[in-house]
Amino acid sequence: MAKVTAKRIWHKKTRTISTSFFACIAMAVLMLSAPSLLFAQEVEAWFKKPTNAALYSQVREDVIAMASKMQALGLSDSILASRLEEGARKKVSPNILQASLQGDLQRAIAAASILKENGLFSSDKKKATAAVEQILILMRAGTSEDEFRISLKAAIAKSGKRESALSRAISALSVVVEAHATYQLNGTDRERLALALIASDMNEKRFDSILASMNAFAQAGYRGSEALTKALEKASLGASGGHESADEGAAGSVPGTQNGSQGMPQGNQGGGAQEGKTQGSQHAPTEKPQPPASANQGSHGKTGGSPGSNSR
Repeated sequence: MAKVTAKRIWHKKTRTISTSFFACIAMAVLMLSAPSLLFAQEVEAWFKKPTNAALYSQVREDVIAMASKMQALGLSDSILASRLEEGARKKVSPNILQASLQGDLQRAIAAASILKENGLFSSDKKKATAAVEQILILMRAGTSEDEFRISLKAAIAKSGKRESALSRAISALSVVVEAHATYQLNGTDRERLALALIASDMNEKRFDSILASMNAFAQAGYRGSEALTKALEKASLGASGGHESADEGAAGSVPGTQNGSQGMPQGNQGGGAQEGKTQGSQHAPTEKPQPPASANQGSHGKTGGSPGSNSR
């Protein structure tokens, strides 16, 4: 903003160079003394609405400080603004909302750090923000920093340091979250599932077909780790050169079924694991992360879960 202002003044022939210089100094002082006006743009605008100001004035200063930190990471504060809007709509108390936002900030810091250390943090703020938002959905649903780091490194080994690697890691972890919500997988199985999907030749759009396979084995009497093992084995043994998807690979005989096809959902797009579910499904994210390729679509409306919920 300082450069833009200086440039405009510079091109006004009626002004002198000294005037431009002092204008730049004044703008620099403004940037240091009131960062919220320049950096916490969307959060600041949110608090300017009379209703929001009245209900959440006690946390305004802290939230604006969080927004400035978010901007310092190279991310838009829209991540926090959209959560504020969601919290207000659900009438979340100020203290709980503040704690939820603080959690999101810490998760965003961790996500950005992992992306940067792996050379996948975009210099485009919109793309970087969209990518981090997808990671936040996973983290709110229980994905740990280590899980994300390990999965991203595996995806990079598979696809190279490019956006497709991030997309592949996010897609695999989305399936892990859904599988865990239904089958309560332990840490070893969560990692095993993520790495198996990432390393496979399966198109990431078909990753969630493994859930249909797990569901079929669950209906046949297998549970949790056993259902996962059987589903992964079936996908591997049924694949031709590793290119066949899990639902196609599961079409063979399954104990307790006729011709191996009874009870196998067709065209499953992530809902196949709903049958035979166990406790814990309420912790699944309210929204599935989408590949970062859609980052330029904006940042609102992508956050999963609700402020102050148990999913954090």
